Amino acid sequence: QSESDDGSSSISKDDDDDGTKELEFAKSILQYITALEAVGQADVRASVVGYNTLLTGYARLANELRPDIPLIAEQLLNEMIDASEDRNTYPDVTSFNAVIKAWGKAKKLNSAARCEYWLHKMINENRPRA
Repeated sequence: QSESDDGSSSISKDDDDDGTKELEFAKSILQYITALEAVGQADVRASVVGYNTLLTGYARLANELRPDIPLIAEQLLNEMIDASEDRNTYPDVTSFNAVIKAWGKAKKLNSAARCEYWLHKMINENRPRA
């Protein structure tokens, strides 16, 4: 927070309080967990909840001034899909909706097409696994 000439405090954009640092820290924890899994640490597992927490956080950060956020969310969702064969982390409706929301809030020229792509992917691929 910064103090103005009249003594009142206000939040400035320089404070970087949008949650970016916290999301990056949470992402590093998830990466650490997946690295432990990769070396056979049986008592540590990534979860759908962990991934969804990150995806939802990215969706909240997305806006016209942060065109990178939907791409980051997409990358994470793709990692989740790729890793789901080895562990029980297949994306659910919350996962897909977070990426769709990120694209919608970004308001880029290709946002509608990306939203439609992820909606179709969710409908066609988000099936319960036997």
